[in-house]
Amino acid sequence: SIPDGCDSIIDSDNDGIEDFSDICHGGDDSIDSDLDGLPDYCDDKIDTNPELELDNETKNSDVENKELNSSISTNDLVKISLLITIIAIFTYLFVRSRK
Repeated sequence: SIPDGCDSIIDSDNDGIEDFSDICHGGDDSIDSDLDGLPDYCDDKIDTNPELELDNETKNSDVENKELNSSISTNDLVKISLLITIIAIFTYLFVRSRK
């Protein structure tokens, strides 16, 4: 046996996952009954629907991100791009006429 101070892989809870990558220190990371990515030892709510475990902050954040992502459509981007092009052309023509 290699002493922990000299061992490159330390697994203090003996779950087969090294401490550096351990999700649930002190428990077995491989046991996840509800398949929500959180091992049962650290999971306060074990159910069959991981969506039910989302707290309000996470749900609100997801809604805000969806709203933000859908607020600018492709059509809007085309209009903005056209406007920038028109401004660039007028700027070029104005600078050229001042020479």
